[in-house]
Amino acid sequence: MRKARVFALGLGALLTGAAFIAAREAPDPARIAAPRPIESARKLFVSGHSLTTPLIGPLNRMTPPLDVVSHSIDGSTIRQRRDTGPSADTDILLVTEQHRLLDAMTLADTVGSLREMHERFRALNPSGVTVFYTSWADLSDPEAPEAWVEFERRAAPVWACLAHRAGEGSDAIRVLPASLALADLVAALTAEPDAFPGFEGTAPRAITQAMFTDRVHVSPLGGFFLARLSAEFLVGSERAASLRAPPDLDPAQVRSVSQFAAGFAKDWRAAGAPADPCRGATPAGFVPAYTDYMEATYGQSGESVWRKEASRLRHALALYRRLLL
Repeated sequence: MRKARVFALGLGALLTGAAFIAAREAPDPARIAAPRPIESARKLFVSGHSLTTPLIGPLNRMTPPLDVVSHSIDGSTIRQRRDTGPSADTDILLVTEQHRLLDAMTLADTVGSLREMHERFRALNPSGVTVFYTSWADLSDPEAPEAWVEFERRAAPVWACLAHRAGEGSDAIRVLPASLALADLVAALTAEPDAFPGFEGTAPRAITQAMFTDRVHVSPLGGFFLARLSAEFLVGSERAASLRAPPDLDPAQVRSVSQFAAGFAKDWRAAGAPADPCRGATPAGFVPAYTDYMEATYGQSGESVWRKEASRLRHALALYRRLLL
């Protein structure tokens, strides 16, 4: 037993060191390729789950109208939805993956499933555009969202790398970095709430309560922010500005999150894109940070440090086997 613990501790130290190195070498997520707005788009097909559901209503009420068709299965992977896709008159296919990034990638073949949906859509409509919408993990601590923000910033380049791999050999799959934008908004609100009308003097816990209904699903305000962000990326600023928030939301908060969404999209497009989104953002390099956060967020509460560490190491080794063998 003692040798097993020493071995586990040693492996834990190695993975912690790898996480530190990966954190220092992580690329700037602001240079991930962004989708170009398709201002004339009339029809959007959304293949998603509960994290994309809040987009549907606001996008359907845009001016000019955007006909949004949704195929949604709560908690699903792309593989579970890939047989149901858009019609030939669809302009944009928006697809998201289950939110546990590396587990979905290795167990449900994110790259292959996304490529299959993309190529099938392109065969129906050669001018159609596929957009990959990045999902986010649960908040590990709603009262202190800093760890979640950091995790999503680290995850964003890996999501983009998966989309790049899925689009290789055909027209590129665009990325809509919803997870990163949501994390950046929460970070900005918690750091300087007084800079955002409607949020003055708001504590971090109250901010996460304003944006989420639980640890992962967004509130009506969070949903409107993501719809506005999506419209900025998909059809451009002019049509995005026509979105109307539910009447029961605080108008000042709506203006604040709308301005943040517009600014995020503008800055993202202006930053350009790297020639190789996977450079420095390989899934294997993300394993230490990923398993750290998964264990902290989804692990059994009340377990000893040793059990938590053993669980994390088993998870990490399983991921390495799937990724590298």
